[in-house]
Amino acid sequence: NFTQPGNYSVTLTVVDEVNRISTITKIVQILNASQVPWDVNGDGQVRMDDIWLVAIHFGETPEDPNWDPRTDVNGDGKIRMDDLWLVAIHFGESYP
Repeated sequence: NFTQPGNYSVTLTVVDEVNRISTITKIVQILNASQVPWDVNGDGQVRMDDIWLVAIHFGETPEDPNWDPRTDVNGDGKIRMDDLWLVAIHFGESYP
């Protein structure tokens, strides 16, 4: 069960028609919503409302009166295209 945040070891073993075995193990990291800045509103899902939040603050810096630090997804102090891009590439993801 991968619903709890943490690191999990996942192993895939494949046996071919002449019984040769190939195995690969990877570490999979499950994050929760508080660990991913692209879930801007923190609801556990990356959706249009997250993109919208970044878009309405586009161009702002900490000096702006409506500054929302959650929308500075990459943490560089400016709301720009790279912040929107980070949300967009994670669109549709869900976090426990």
